[in-house]
Amino acid sequence: MFSIELSSRKVEVNLDLITTKDVRALSDKASKTKTGDEILGKATGLTVEEIENLPFRDYRKLIRFFWACLADPLKDEETAKNSQSESTSA
Repeated sequence: MFSIELSSRKVEVNLDLITTKDVRALSDKASKTKTGDEILGKATGLTVEEIENLPFRDYRKLIRFFWACLADPLKDEETAKNSQSESTSA
């Protein structure tokens, strides 16, 4: 799980809550904005209305962060493993 601090709130991104089909729909140019917001909502626990009402800078920050999470979905597991091995080796 990943988290980001927006000006209005902290948001958790849980990629385990979306499917491969969802990710493919995001990449489909024919997909509608609402579909993208619904998928983002599934991953964050936000409603479409909450996403639509985010301040624009927060929305862009969240979208950029979400795509970074999609680009490296195992990063949170690797970080957890690295910190666990560091604590056991100390």
